[in-house]
Amino acid sequence: MNMTDKSIEVARDRGLGTDDLLTYVPSPLLFGDDGLMTKPEKSQLVRELEETLKPDDYYYRHKDDSAFLIDVMAAIRRVPLSGLTSFSDLLSKFAETTSLYHHHGRCDYIFDIYHDDPSVKDTERLRRCRATPVVLSSIELSTPIPKDMPTFWPSSQNKLLLETLVYAFLRDRSMEMHKEPTVLSQLCIDSGKWKCIKIHNGTEYNMQHQPAVSS
Repeated sequence: MNMTDKSIEVARDRGLGTDDLLTYVPSPLLFGDDGLMTKPEKSQLVRELEETLKPDDYYYRHKDDSAFLIDVMAAIRRVPLSGLTSFSDLLSKFAETTSLYHHHGRCDYIFDIYHDDPSVKDTERLRRCRATPVVLSSIELSTPIPKDMPTFWPSSQNKLLLETLVYAFLRDRSMEMHKEPTVLSQLCIDSGKWKCIKIHNGTEYNMQHQPAVSS
């Protein structure tokens, strides 16, 4: 079964007519040469959609009092690195890409890191890892961005160091610049460094999960 046949089969299963489907060119990111569906990185897929779609293809108006969930690592990986030299530049660019949301409501930044071993992400890491990771000992705002980023991303240690930096960056920035509530929440890492906090009007609040009360 080739890629076109597989696209039609999936479309029918999801209720999309064949005539509608054939008006579009399927992305090579979605299917391999064997016709099997792939699992592209979210950042790659979003980047292709942004390059392909035209303003007339979509329209969305943010409403006041909206709430936005932001996957920090996915958003960071979408930032174009051209012209950036340090992690300070990277975080400033990242802040620019998310600044629009802060004008329309609460923003929840989600930091998700999985333990090295064992982890539900083991197979995903094997699929993504095409280069031997180079592990950094520390990451600060002044740290130069590695020239070969494909060796940076496969390391969970690098991601944890980067997320720690982003967490502190957003924490400081939200206290000074964001008028709407900002929530910073870490998943999967049990550490006092990763408190779930809400920042609003220059005040920081701890947000703890409350145990269920049985009657």
